[in-house]
Amino acid sequence: MFYYSSIVKELIIRLKYKNDFICGEILAKYMLESVKNNYLEFDLISYVPMTKRALKNRGYNQSEFLAKYLSQFLSIPVTCNLIKTEDTKDQIGLSGDQRWDNMKKCFEIKGSEFIKNKNILLVDDVITTGATAFHCAHMLKENGANNIFILTIAKSNV
Repeated sequence: MFYYSSIVKELIIRLKYKNDFICGEILAKYMLESVKNNYLEFDLISYVPMTKRALKNRGYNQSEFLAKYLSQFLSIPVTCNLIKTEDTKDQIGLSGDQRWDNMKKCFEIKGSEFIKNKNILLVDDVITTGATAFHCAHMLKENGANNIFILTIAKSNV
């Protein structure tokens, strides 16, 4: 929706690292507008998961927050059948190849029967190389999902 710079970057940082959920709501409203303006049709909303350790450290998953906001206004359920099984290095500071290697084989699916033949909106905060979104979408498709739409707030120019 935006490039990862200026005010958008600040809003994402405040949501992601400073528990500023008002910033999250502002960003989610733009995401909601994009879904409506592009007439996207999907059955479920999912999001990029965090490991249990990372979730415990941060206290919440910002992508889950955004997905639940969208769900509330679209009346489409949120499900996250994706599980992140490995604590990976933070993607910040990694090269493109390192980002792809970092995300290989760290996602699994649980309850694949819920996603079979479903169109899914996959929500994340920032996309850089696309490695995270690709591997999540690949797992969903491999386990029976029909179409995957990826929605992020910002595209990093790294």
